[in-house]
Amino acid sequence: QRGKLAELSKVYEAKIADRVVFLNGEMEKAEAAGEFEQVEQLNKQLASERKVLEEELEQKKNGIRA
Repeated sequence: QRGKLAELSKVYEAKIADRVVFLNGEMEKAEAAGEFEQVEQLNKQLASERKVLEEELEQKKNGIRA
């Protein structure tokens, strides 16, 4: 059970890291272009996607524990 939980955590950490890297790159491009509203939008999107993935992870962990 611990092994499955650890593996699941690693998978979701990678998914989150992938989104962080991608969206941070997009934010840098938008900032360089002076599109500060777009930067704010991307920042909100990142927070939202992170929350969704973290909730998904917890649901899957609870499924393994049950």
